[in-house]
Amino acid sequence: SRTVVATTGSTHEEEMDAPHLRTEQLSIQKLSYSVLQHVVVHGATALLLSPTNVSSLEAILQTMSDGSIRVEDPLMKKSCLVFFNELLGQWVVDANGNKSESPTSNPPDYVVKGFVRFVCDVLIPGMLQVFLGGDSAFHIEDANHYRCLAEFSGILETLKSRLPEVYYQEVLVSKLSVQAGLSQSTIDRFRSAGTRKDFEACLKTLIQSGRRNE
Repeated sequence: SRTVVATTGSTHEEEMDAPHLRTEQLSIQKLSYSVLQHVVVHGATALLLSPTNVSSLEAILQTMSDGSIRVEDPLMKKSCLVFFNELLGQWVVDANGNKSESPTSNPPDYVVKGFVRFVCDVLIPGMLQVFLGGDSAFHIEDANHYRCLAEFSGILETLKSRLPEVYYQEVLVSKLSVQAGLSQSTIDRFRSAGTRKDFEACLKTLIQSGRRNE
């Protein structure tokens, strides 16, 4: 079996004293994000559940979440978001018991539930902070940044289409409303949104409204 996870790290002092270490770290991060994205996009997700890697699955999810939330490069962000959206489509069944494509792996239910919980509890709140944070480096007018918003909208679309309605409405929408302090009209738009374009419009309105109120 093959190992697909790598960890990197350096102290703040090291980065300040040796900028080349930060450059090297970013290069390794970019490669890690790209490899993990390709593993999922090309249907090799069985690697994530192999005896070698399954114990590192949580660390892999955290790595890709950090890439989505903390890394400023929008192309790296998008790679990480694609990873989550593709994995949701392959692992989470819809109301008819179908998945987006014929998956190459069938993870146990507890793995799927843990993955969905991670997306809802870690990834989504973190991305909302990226979009709505007053000191955020996210610029909705930038094409590459907007692609991140569009990919995140795809994640919301996948969750809406595959999670039980009560879970989506009471857990996910409630989490969105509490985190972002949404108005009732905005909450209603999120409740009724069903497609990627619907969620894009909701998020775009939310971001622009938040910035007007700064």
